[in-house]
Amino acid sequence: MSEPTPQTLDLTNCDREPIHRPGRIQDIGAMITVDAGGVIRHASANAGDYLGVAARDLLGRPAIDVITPEVLDALRRQAAQARGDAPEHCRAIRLHERGTLVDVALFDSGGLLVIEAEPADSAGGHELARRVREIVRHLDVAGSHIELCQAGADQLARLLGFDRVMVYRFDDDGSGEVIAETVRPGVGSFLGQRYPAADIPQQARALYRRNWIRTIADVDGPLVDILGDGAGVLDLSLSALRAVSPVHLEYLRNMGVSASLSVSIILNDQLWGLLACHHYAPRAVSSQRRTAAELFGQIFSLALQSRQIRDEADREAKARSVQDLVLARVAATRTTTRELGALLPEIAATLAADGAALSVQGDVRLWGEAPSREALAGILDHLRREPPTELRIVESLGEWHPAGGSGLGDAAGMMVLSLSRVPRDYLIFFRREYARTVVWGGEPVKQVGPLGDRLTPRKSFEAWQEVVRNRCAPWTPLDRRIGAGLRLTLAEIVLRLSQELVDEQQAAQQRQQLLIAELNHRTRNILALVSGLVAQSRAGVERADGTATAAMAFGQLEGRVQALSRAHDQLTRQHWRPAPLRDLLAQELAPYDTGPRRVRLDGPDVLLTPRAFSTLALVVHELATNAAKYGALSAVHGSVSVVWQRQPDSALRIAWQETGGPPVQAPLRQGFGSTFVEQSVPFDLGGEARVSYEFEGLKAWLVIPAAHVQDGMAQPAAPAATAPTATPQKRSGRVMVVEDDFIIALDLRAALRRLGVGEVATASTVKQALAAIDAAPPDFALIDVNLGGETSFPVADALAAREIPFAFVTGYGDDAAVLGRFAGRPVLRKPFDRTALASLLPAG
Repeated sequence: MSEPTPQTLDLTNCDREPIHRPGRIQDIGAMITVDAGGVIRHASANAGDYLGVAARDLLGRPAIDVITPEVLDALRRQAAQARGDAPEHCRAIRLHERGTLVDVALFDSGGLLVIEAEPADSAGGHELARRVREIVRHLDVAGSHIELCQAGADQLARLLGFDRVMVYRFDDDGSGEVIAETVRPGVGSFLGQRYPAADIPQQARALYRRNWIRTIADVDGPLVDILGDGAGVLDLSLSALRAVSPVHLEYLRNMGVSASLSVSIILNDQLWGLLACHHYAPRAVSSQRRTAAELFGQIFSLALQSRQIRDEADREAKARSVQDLVLARVAATRTTTRELGALLPEIAATLAADGAALSVQGDVRLWGEAPSREALAGILDHLRREPPTELRIVESLGEWHPAGGSGLGDAAGMMVLSLSRVPRDYLIFFRREYARTVVWGGEPVKQVGPLGDRLTPRKSFEAWQEVVRNRCAPWTPLDRRIGAGLRLTLAEIVLRLSQELVDEQQAAQQRQQLLIAELNHRTRNILALVSGLVAQSRAGVERADGTATAAMAFGQLEGRVQALSRAHDQLTRQHWRPAPLRDLLAQELAPYDTGPRRVRLDGPDVLLTPRAFSTLALVVHELATNAAKYGALSAVHGSVSVVWQRQPDSALRIAWQETGGPPVQAPLRQGFGSTFVEQSVPFDLGGEARVSYEFEGLKAWLVIPAAHVQDGMAQPAAPAATAPTATPQKRSGRVMVVEDDFIIALDLRAALRRLGVGEVATASTVKQALAAIDAAPPDFALIDVNLGGETSFPVADALAAREIPFAFVTGYGDDAAVLGRFAGRPVLRKPFDRTALASLLPAG
């Protein structure tokens, strides 16, 4: 029987393959599942190698029969902490007394606890973390976007030792391109090659978004069946051992690849691309090393996103400066189409356009590589026949308007801004042809093979070139945002030109529409500014360049987070019921209450609902921070008075008064803090807010509606925080941090060093901490309560036995039930601030 003739098809059967339910795993580890009653329901055929009991004999057996009870309890505790989108891990444990050291991954699948075991890595987690820190430093010095991607490929290859590491970026159409690569000498390059969207099916992309890392140890290695009822429908989306689609294995074999590993690159919660690793011999990567690679991928994604935010912000700032220039010139002269036409070169430059056309009231102005007037008339006529839209993108002008012919000139694509509804005025930007040669990794068409409807992978990976003609360079989302901003700016000017030709009613309607659009535009800018503040504050701290701007931005962000944290703690102590206003004010103002009559609080005992309590906590924080920087609390003899009382309608009126500070002037611009003070109470609570910048001191009035206020006895205020220390004290001795979260450990170490501590040691497990205490006893220790699947109480016992002072670090707050017999010990609550941390340290 002859083979069917290959034919070109647009098949999606790869997209229908249930790759998350393969019913098998790779042989680099073993797997069992345990139901809620503790009974083993599934076992991989090789599970006996890890548990000492034949796999079939495990089915239906209590897990406690084959796993040491203490270990099983630890696994259950760890599994209880698992998020729905990520496994939890236990490192270097023995499942039973005679078992070897294994790394274990835990996740839920349809109500079953999945336990995966692999041989433990001989390299310690600290060593891998140190290596990740070292290679991440190389990302900071990368210049351009492409240089950052190349640094990512180079450093991941250094961490994992694969023959080839690529940065693979997805385009809007789903196809991908290798934009950076590092390869072992003698291995051919894939740099610059593109691959069609069908090479990575949709369900595979969904798994890449859900699971950051995917490994194939050996494309020809044996696969291990999962035994037990329903093994074929067991969802292994979060499994590190999950068997790979036979289609994908054949795909890799055709490339000559024996092992692969992929790390997702996720920007703004979308799959942007992959860090794809190939090896030309089998290569198993341990669980700990994969975790290090996953951490690197997440840091790389953040760095890439931060770089994109910065680059886009720079370009948008340039576009806004051009818009300001246009408005300034228009304001200085009598506006006509001729004056606007003269500004086309500056306007077009913000969009990298090669030509432009402005058509207002039938008056047409052309600049640069634009179509002829006759061809433009056809384009305008075509636009007026189509449904109206504020912004239209055309990347192939010849396909959109074939009748244009040679009159289109060098214009290949356009962006159309609609400046009015009637009589349909337009500003059009043109781009010339972006003729380019696309190098595909094999012809970008899949064919039906001998298996019929089952798709066979492409077997040729030789470069196949395609010349793309008659299209412009793509218009990016940033281009669209800049275009939308230009449209709003120019629409106002065009409206001014049109007012004499329309009646007053039509003009009023257009002004209203324009104002609504402008308000929407400005609102989006405010939201983008807040998002940029967070991203740039983080980026400034990550760069650690020491600039005052970065430090101030981070300090503001940290202060707001701490204010919310304090409010949350107070509400938690009230079991999330209404909490006392007096406690809130005392907590926020305690750091500044440093002398007689420095802070005065006066009013009846009232309680605020949790919603009002949280909102008011940030409002008071902003007022206090402003007073400490610029107002009464910045002066030695300055004071703040807060007086509150119930009104006849039972609403609560709060008056804030500053005196004794420097002369007050109204700010030239309104920042986030003042905006929040004046608008959050009306917006969130339906109340009122007013701020008055009086010469003798700032005044503010807030009215909280009665629905958010109750009469009640005030609870004792929280202990006052110590005043912030201006400069770190020099502290002698050695501090040990016991924390199993890498990022929190780094944060604590950096904070301690900023406070003047010379030597900081870290440990992530009880075993490591006890060994460190024996080797070099610290002078002080900070220990997290929960360290993965174990508590830190043995470390606390060892420190107490040596009379070494220590404090707990925990997100549980000061709950005595959590600390048990150590309830009297100091506690540093997460998220911690520098003041609280400094108060715990012994003096040098």
